[in-house]
Amino acid sequence: DSGLSAMVAPIAAGLTRRPPSLKVDLLLDDAVHDLVEEGLDLALRLGSIAESSYVVRRLGSEHEIIVAADSVIDAHGEIAHPRHLGNAPWVAHAGLGVRSTWTFRSERSEKAQVGVDVKATTNAALALRDLLLAGAGFGVLPRHMVREDLRSGRLREVCPGWFHRRLWLHALLPTRQTPPRVRAFLTSLTGAIQPVGFEPA
Repeated sequence: DSGLSAMVAPIAAGLTRRPPSLKVDLLLDDAVHDLVEEGLDLALRLGSIAESSYVVRRLGSEHEIIVAADSVIDAHGEIAHPRHLGNAPWVAHAGLGVRSTWTFRSERSEKAQVGVDVKATTNAALALRDLLLAGAGFGVLPRHMVREDLRSGRLREVCPGWFHRRLWLHALLPTRQTPPRVRAFLTSLTGAIQPVGFEPA
């Protein structure tokens, strides 16, 4: 689950008000599912996707930004550039692979390679967010996941204008024959992702 549930759940709820024969089964996790074998209409993936026989539709993109709690930022000192985070404690998503050097890019097309000291890993994006909220270190998350945390002050963006990766949101479909219920879902989803910071595909 890449924190998309806040956008997906209201759309799924709307589908439950369609004809009584329509049933909604919403799976939220970081696992890779076999759409055909499990009888699923579609899957959403934020980030890179493996080559497969599925039909892939690119819906939009957003940046993965650097965030941390006030206590972590205050303890580390001044941070004007990603290179100042070389000796900082980091929290990482295990699915990305725990590398010792990460590359950050700026909106002005600058690049910075930073040696990171990963203190904790987790296999779920929401758990990563919880670790950051609890002050475990610095981390990178999609902007939509921390939008409310940034607004409330629970987390702060570090080095604004710099990001780790540009993430694409894809819809994976088992076949080109798209049922009306799936078309309705994708239309609603496209309208829901832009207000929270996604750029159109």
